[in-house]
This record gives sequence, C-alpha cells and structure tokens, in this order.
Amino acid sequence: MYRPIDTFDLSKHIRKILKNSGFYQRLNLQGYTTSKLSEETALTIEEASQVIEAVCSPKKIPFQTGTKLLENDQTKINRIFTLSLGLDELLNGGIALQQMTEISGTPGIGKTNLCIQLCLAVQLPDFLGGVGGKAIYVDTEGSFSKKRCNEISKGIINKAKELFEKCKKENNSQQNIFSIQNKQKISDENNSIEDVVLDRIIPENTNEENQRTKKITKTKREETEKDENNTKEIEMEIENKKENDDENEKENENENGKKRGENNNILDLQNISNLNERENFINNLNPESFSNNIYYYRILNIYEQLSLNNSLKKILIKDPQIKIIIIDSVSFFLRQSFGDNNWNKYPIVSTYAQTLLKMANTFNVAIVVVNHLTTTIKNDQSELIPSLGKSWSQYPSEKLLLFEQHDYFSSNSKKNRIAYLSKSSIQKKSSCQFHISLSGVD
Repeated sequence: MYRPIDTFDLSKHIRKILKNSGFYQRLNLQGYTTSKLSEETALTIEEASQVIEAVCSPKKIPFQTGTKLLENDQTKINRIFTLSLGLDELLNGGIALQQMTEISGTPGIGKTNLCIQLCLAVQLPDFLGGVGGKAIYVDTEGSFSKKRCNEISKGIINKAKELFEKCKKENNSQQNIFSIQNKQKISDENNSIEDVVLDRIIPENTNEENQRTKKITKTKREETEKDENNTKEIEMEIENKKENDDENEKENENENGKKRGENNNILDLQNISNLNERENFINNLNPESFSNNIYYYRILNIYEQLSLNNSLKKILIKDPQIKIIIIDSVSFFLRQSFGDNNWNKYPIVSTYAQTLLKMANTFNVAIVVVNHLTTTIKNDQSELIPSLGKSWSQYPSEKLLLFEQHDYFSSNSKKNRIAYLSKSSIQKKSSCQFHISLSGVD
C-alpha cells in the first residue's frame, strides 16, 4: 500500500508527472481508473493505462517446483568456468549463472585479470563445456587493458586447443568400448536397434560384414558354376540384396545422426563432419574474434553508472547471447558519492543490487561485481572487509576474497596468491592458490 512510486517499473517521465500531481505512493492511486487519472494529470490515456497496470494490478509471481529446479540444474550448463583449475574446483565448476558473485581483494592482486579472463572464457562453445555467450564489461576505474585482453586471449586459445584434444582422446576411448560391445552383439541373430546404431558408429564391423557377404557370394557362385542360368539368377539376387542393404544403411545413418543431434554431449565428437567443423573452429580462433564479443562501457561518474544499470535490460533483450555482466568496480563511485559510513541509510545500494539480481534471473546471466576492501575495527583489532556495508553483503550468493600470503618456508619468502571462498550456498568455506602469468589466471 505504501510502496513509493519510484520503485515501480515506470519511465522517469511518467514518475515525474505523477509526483508533480501529488501521487507519491501506491496508496494515492487507489480507486483511480485510466480515464480519471488521465484527466487529473498530464498523462495520456496510454500512459495512464500503463500506470494503472503497473501499480494497481497485482502481478502473479511465477514459481517452480523443486523437482523442476533440479532438472534444470542437471540438464543445463549453469556455470561459466574460469579456466583456472583451482578456482573452478573452489567455485564448484565456475561462476554461477542467475546469481551475483562478488570478487574483492587488495590492489594488484588480480581482480581485473580474472574478470577479463571470464569475459573470454564465457565465449567458449558448448562442445568444450562453455556457454558460447558474450560479455558486458562495465569499467568504472579505467583498469581494463586491451593489451592484457589480447595476451589472455592467446592463453585461452592454447587452453581451448588442449581441451579439444583431450575431448577427442576421451571420445576415442569411448569408441573402443562401443566397438567391443558391438562385436558381442553382432553374434546375436536378433539384433536390436541399439546394435544397428553401434554398427553405424563403428565402421570396423561394417567392413567385417561386407567381407562375410563376399564369402557367401563366392560360395554360392562356386556351387552354381555348372548351371549358368542359375548363376545369373543368384548374382541378380545378391546385387538386389546389396542395393537394399545400402538403402537401409543410409536410412539408419540418417536416423542415428538425428539421435546424436538430439543427445548433444560436449564429448560427442563421433560425427566426422561435425568433428572437422569443430576442429576448424578451434584452429581459426584469434584474439580479435574474442574482443568482438565484449561490450565495453567506460563509466565516468555515479550518474552514468546508475543510468547504465537501468538500461542493461534493453541491452539484454536486444542481444540474448550475453551471458555475463562484469562491473569493475561496483563500489568506486558509490564510495566517492556517499562515503563508507551508514550504508544502511541509502536505499540506492539495495535498489542497485535488486535490479542486477532481477536481470540475472530473467535473462539467465551471471553477474560479477568487483568490490573494494575497507578497514573495520573488531575487539580493538583492524580487519579488512568488503565495502558497501551489511546492506550490500546479503545480495551476492558467492563471495571470493583474493589476498597475498607470505610463504615463510620458502628461501626467498615469496608471496602466494590465495583465493578464499567466504560465502556460498552450496560450497563450504575453503581456499586455493592461484597464479597470474602472461596467459592469464592459472
């Protein structure tokens, strides 16, 4: 009833007219019709109808059963891997879609490097375990480097080639298993449909059957050499049989091709033509092709940041291939504008986070936000924690803290880079080491 007009999905122009006419809350519009609201304000009939529908007509909130959610998790790729073995294991496979992930850490620890790598990793195709999407990179600090992006792109291309070769090897081992099973099933006279499928996948058995057919043909010809007429008849029968077998074989191959298309697995490289296409795709990868799929926005003040956040919905509708939105950093202009104290007093933080989460769920994208660290005092001791206060901390589903730790057992007392998972809905708190190299985050 007392919900402010500013919280409804209305344009800035309509909200301004409503407030100038004395309509500040949902309660003020109770009992109004479209025509009555248009008469008392400067709104057109179409605009007044939009207000009544958005404010006065309650919308049904969609729901899903737990079984449906579980099925979606099992059938869809719901994470974007980071291409760092340690981080992917820490994050249960990578950055989650439909959720917000916060990355915080000290300056120079590798936050931007990780974000650039995510912009590139999201573009890997589904047959390599990726989502084959695009990325939006919102840069508030000017830390994005095109040169660094090209360097990491080259590293990802090498990793993609290694992953592709690994997929082919694993698939070849699967084909060997199928071949063994197929030899056992051929001995059965009543072959099932599965036997035919396996027979078409493995060409070795087709050759054996052709040889066996030739032997039978040769035997029949030897038995009928004395009778030329009978020989001709038998040869005609054999040729007709071969033609029928060839037609049946083509039909089975078409059916099996359809089945393999329906059961698309990331390791399903048994279609030779498809394999060649995938190999050509991997060989033609270049840094420029990665850069073309990144939408880069350089933000210069808090007003541009808030305006872009409200415009992201239109961008996602226009290009549904976008699968990740990275904001580096979310706190830079917010801290400049409002300081570090009493964040709970500012609803702008909650509204900003809620808008991002709504887009994540609606468009099936991952939201990654980079946050600064700030100092807090607990029990007379200082502690570094992510900024923006407790009102913000409840929105990210997963929080990753990056920091350096001295290795006192090393002769040169080097520093190790540590990633600590401080919050997750499915993973326990744990940590891992990571490294920054020329080819990216390892």
